[in-house]
Amino acid sequence: MYCLADRYIIPELKTLALSKLHEILKKCMDVGFVTTHQRVKDVVALVQFAYDSKNIRDRNNHGQHDPLRTEVLKYVVAHIDHLESQPAFQILLSGQGQLSVDLVSCLKAEHRVAMRRIGAAIEYRKSSISHSPQAMRKLRPFRILSSTG
Repeated sequence: MYCLADRYIIPELKTLALSKLHEILKKCMDVGFVTTHQRVKDVVALVQFAYDSKNIRDRNNHGQHDPLRTEVLKYVVAHIDHLESQPAFQILLSGQGQLSVDLVSCLKAEHRVAMRRIGAAIEYRKSSISHSPQAMRKLRPFRILSSTG
């Protein structure tokens, strides 16, 4: 449906198809879903469709990924811990240049975000509360009112 809508430039149908896929994939977020051989095959088939389809371009005129590929890629990244060890997924990766590039790029971006969070946590742990007169002056407007007053 998505490819048909894309080919015949029917944006509402394209959005509806993508929305339906998103809802289905959300229901399949349970870790147990992708642990069976059949489910792994289903995920691999979905990824193959998104990346093999002649109707789906790698990027649009603005250099952005196709929304279907982005949706499928997000799902794969969410389950990468299990999928990466599956032979069917490994075979898929070995034959899909653009998928491999997109997956590495997405994982790299997530890694950068995680490293920033870790860095912020480390900095916070290293920091101390300042009781300097300047810091205390900043707190004065926030007096605690007594219950009587």
